[in-house]
Parts: sequence; C-alpha cells; structure tokens
Amino acid sequence: MIRRPPRSTQGVSSAASDVYKRQGRPIEAETLFDQMLELDGGSATAWYGIGRAALARDETARGVEALERALSGEPGASSVHFALGMAYRTLGDVERAEQHLAQGGDLSPLMPDPLMREYDGLLQSTVAIESRGMQEMRAGRFDEAAAVFREGLEVNPDDPQLRHRLGAALMFGGDHLAASAHFEEVLRVTPQYEQAHFSLGLIQSMSGQYDEAMAHYRTAVEYRPNYLEAVLGLAEAQFLTGLLEESLPNWARVIELDPSMEQAWMLRAVTLVQLARYQEARSWLERARRVHPDHVDSVSYTHLTLPTILLV
Repeated sequence: MIRRPPRSTQGVSSAASDVYKRQGRPIEAETLFDQMLELDGGSATAWYGIGRAALARDETARGVEALERALSGEPGASSVHFALGMAYRTLGDVERAEQHLAQGGDLSPLMPDPLMREYDGLLQSTVAIESRGMQEMRAGRFDEAAAVFREGLEVNPDDPQLRHRLGAALMFGGDHLAASAHFEEVLRVTPQYEQAHFSLGLIQSMSGQYDEAMAHYRTAVEYRPNYLEAVLGLAEAQFLTGLLEESLPNWARVIELDPSMEQAWMLRAVTLVQLARYQEARSWLERARRVHPDHVDSVSYTHLTLPTILLV
C-alpha cells in the first residue's frame, strides 16, 4: 500500500496541483482512504482519493501510481482519466496526457463507503472558507479576508494553507510583523511549505534583511526548483548586496522559466558589465534582442545602462 512520506521536494507547479491544493486537507483525507484500503485493498474510490491527495502535495509520480490503480478498478471513471491527464501533463508525458484527457469527465468511482461523506464534508468546509477569503483578497479588503481566514483556523487550526492565506492578508494589509509570525508558524508545523519561505523572504527583503531573505528564497527553491518568484527574489537580493557572480545563474534561471521577463534579461547584462565581462554582456544583449525584437523599452533601457561599446 502507498503510504504518506514527507512532502515531496520536487515542487512541480501545475494547474492540476493548484486545483487539488484548494480542496483542503489532503493529509487528513488520506488517512480516511487508508482506512478504506484496509477494508478493501482494491477500492477504486480509495485509490482515487489517495491519488488526489498526493497531487495536492505535488507528489505527482506517486499520484499517478495511485490513480492508475483506481482506473484499473473502474475503467469507466472519467474523472480519474481527467486527473491522470493533468498529472501526466505535469510530468511532461504529452502523449499519455492527451489520451486520458480525451476520456476525461465528471464520473467518479462509486463511493459506497460512509467514510466518503466525512471526507466530502472536510473538503467542502475548507473550500468554502478559503473561497470567501480569497474573494475579499481580490477585492483589496485585506482586513475582511484576514477575518475569514481566522474563522477557518478556528475550525481547522492546523491547516497550513489557511494560515499562510491569513499571513498573506496581513502582509498586504501592511502588518508585516503579524504576517511573519503566521508564516513562521506554518514553517514550524510544515517546514517544507515553500510558499511560506518565499513570503518570509519577501518581507525580509522589503525591510533590508537580505541575508535572511536569501536563506528563505534558497529554501523555497530547494523545495520547488521552478518557483519563479523565489528565484527572482534571490537574484534581486544577490544583485542588491553585491553578490553579482552568484546572481548570474539565477537571472538566467528566471529567463529560462519565463523568457518574457525583459527586466531579467537587462539586469543580467548589467551584472555582466559590472563584472567587466563586456563580451559576454554584448552576446547576451544580442540574444535578448532576438527574443524581444519589437520592445523599444528594452532597447532604451539598455542604452541608458550599458557602455556604448555593447550596442554597436
């Protein structure tokens, strides 16, 4: 039987994992599914739930294994096909992803076990609270959002995502001290929660505590290597503190993750110039122009920042 290991450090970010994260408390839910498997080791419902819980923790390969077992038990469960398709897309297996997505739908495995009612209630309560809180956040009503998330924590005090949401609402509302306390509490309970590391790094960067910020950014990237915002935060902090050589691979990584970020292209060129690596800077700018040939702002920014020799 598949059991729960610590949260994966792979940290693959995808649409599928984001959807499942918003469904609530996967660790508690998986305990219920484990109980179901003890009664019926071939339960498609249980394997489907374990697969979804694994995806919620970014454990994509493990989720695929469980979902495949669910599908072998109920080949007609179209919702399992959809979940598998999204998971295979995350893993980069386009062919399998398309095969399963073509068969996807909303027909779930049969759920005769009464444990499923407990699971559904667990998900619905958390989903409803988080949805209300995020609506307030999007409207810029950060105090109201914080109140909603506090309400949720009264029901689910150990939910790291709700606590992180509360910290984010407080941070956007300007109370960085209280926000930091909640982010630190998230990490005390769930040290691998990469978003809390990023959020603490962001607050520390804003207050000029760059060494502490860089430590959190690095940890966030360790847990989620494609965490664009954390890589960008680390590159900026290194640039601002004079760690120019160290910032170069991170600027390149930002561009690898999102080639549309013109500022990252330019700042890597500026860094190369400050290191007196002029030929590299010129080659880099030529590459940047090939990627962004129609962006006048980039060229203007380059003229203002770099020696004229690089622009010939």
